Amino acid sequence: MINKSDSESLIGYNQKAIWYNEKKDLLYIGMHKRGLVIFDVKTKTFRVLSENNSPGSLPSNTVNKIQYYDGALYLLTQSGLVKMDIDTERFFPVSDNPVTQKAISGIGLSAFLIDSKDRLWGSVNGGLRSINLKTGKVKDYFYDESDERSIGRFDVESIFESSKGELFFATMGSGIYKYNPGTDDFDNYTEEKNGLLNNYCYDISEAPSGKLILLHNRGFALFDPVNPDGDLFISSPSFPIVGFNIGNSSYVTRDKEIFIGGINGLVSFVEGDLDKVDKGYSLFFDKLFINNQQVLPGDKSGILKETLPLCSEIDLKYNQNNITIEFATSNYLRTKTHEYEYKLEGFDQDWLSTRMRSISYTNLNTGTYTLLVREISQQGGREGKVYSLNINIHPPFYLTTVAFIIYVY
Repeated sequence: MINKSDSESLIGYNQKAIWYNEKKDLLYIGMHKRGLVIFDVKTKTFRVLSENNSPGSLPSNTVNKIQYYDGALYLLTQSGLVKMDIDTERFFPVSDNPVTQKAISGIGLSAFLIDSKDRLWGSVNGGLRSINLKTGKVKDYFYDESDERSIGRFDVESIFESSKGELFFATMGSGIYKYNPGTDDFDNYTEEKNGLLNNYCYDISEAPSGKLILLHNRGFALFDPVNPDGDLFISSPSFPIVGFNIGNSSYVTRDKEIFIGGINGLVSFVEGDLDKVDKGYSLFFDKLFINNQQVLPGDKSGILKETLPLCSEIDLKYNQNNITIEFATSNYLRTKTHEYEYKLEGFDQDWLSTRMRSISYTNLNTGTYTLLVREISQQGGREGKVYSLNINIHPPFYLTTVAFIIYVY
């Protein structure tokens, strides 16, 4: 059992990275401002390697990322990238070559990866640096407005190498990129072109199928790099993890279970569950916006007496005719783009398809409408019931029947 006083010494310090040494049955845990914790799984004890300004010691007590490569551990600390001898637990510069070491230490890395071709990829301000640890060759990549195949202008947050040896880069505003070694440039995938949740991506990993697990600030997605223009699974608003941020990540175990850590907890599931249709789930109207203002039950607008999912109809004034309605699903896993259709009876002649769960109409005339929403299956068929909401937009008093009667008499 872990000694209570020892374990309490770690309380309040965030864990930033972890690596398991299967041979020694040790966990190496990078901490924020607490150094490198080495946990012995068998004895349930740990020790901490900390910054102490002596030769061979950890240069910083904040360890953000860890990677095993060529018999050593590489740690990205707040003071830069260092290499640790696993046997002696001493720290050294990454390279003995002064030119290579200068190329590494002369930049402020925010993410790094050593790939299967011995190249150290580092995220630097406004671009990328690639350093071949065997040959010392250095190559920089920066955003070029005139070249659509250059790396994006927003910082790279995560670097990932797939089981096929393909390199992917997640950015903070430019979507994700795939490196093309033959042409030494990049393919870009974005929300606008490929239907990603958004262009902010914090982590990339690989599902058992070969699809990429992308963590965005509003959810996660499974993206197929072989068919980037095809449909992709995305988590719904009712997914238990409400969002992701810098430092969140995912992990796939040997038995193919996927673990995803977010800002409010951890969930696990099997990829195959994403293809299962739960006949018990339903769609529901979730949020109402009138004239760009969200309407809440009991607010001064007087529109909602109870939450929108419990309403079968809403009554609006003639000047409350700019409407946005968001809908959601109780199935928090099985969701993909191009899966809904909607129609406003009394306005639309045909069903309209959407990737989003937000429907907007502006400047509607007074009258009675019915908003209909239904789901489209992966095979293109319509599944389950149609969900409806009656919308009544009342005319101003001077155009009502009562007013005309008054006019006559």
